[in-house]
Formats: sequence, C-alpha cells, structure tokens
Amino acid sequence: MPRGSVRPRDRVDLLATFAGGRPHTETVATGVEVLTVLGSGTPEAAPGLGDAAPSTATATGQTLVLLVTPDQAEQLAYARAFADLSISVEGPHEEVTP
Repeated sequence: MPRGSVRPRDRVDLLATFAGGRPHTETVATGVEVLTVLGSGTPEAAPGLGDAAPSTATATGQTLVLLVTPDQAEQLAYARAFADLSISVEGPHEEVTP
C-alpha cells in the first residue's frame, strides 16, 4: 500500500491469514478507525486522540494506531502472534457496523 493511502480518521478492515495445515483468512475487525500513522517521517495523528491503542504495521513499514474495543484488541493480538495481517481501506460510502 503506497504511503499516504491511509490517513487518520480513515476506517479499515483487518484480515488475518493463518498458514499451516488448513490455511485460511479471517476478518479480525471491521470499520476500525485509524488514529495515527507512524513510520512515514513525522507521525500523522487525528486531532485530540490519544496514542495508547493497538497498532499494526503495513507492508510499507508504516504502523497504524487503531481505535478498537477490548475484544478487538484481544483478537488483533492473537492474529498478530499467529497470522499475517492485512488491511482493507473502507470506501467513503461503506456503512460502519459496530
């Protein structure tokens, strides 16, 4: 994903691809708000939002700090430990589901 493709306040879906005997992909979370994008020089942050949130790295070496629920944070931590993570940026007309 090219730098600048994801910005603070964008919404992303998180996907985890598990390898092994039965490779598969699972959706970890949908409609997650990006708080900060790190790793592209100066951090770009959404105004007024803290930085104590789970994060995930992109293929370009950027790190996304995300606003997630405690359950999503647990699922994301598990996926980071055992799977390859990828993101999908939501389009401007997609509906956010809680």
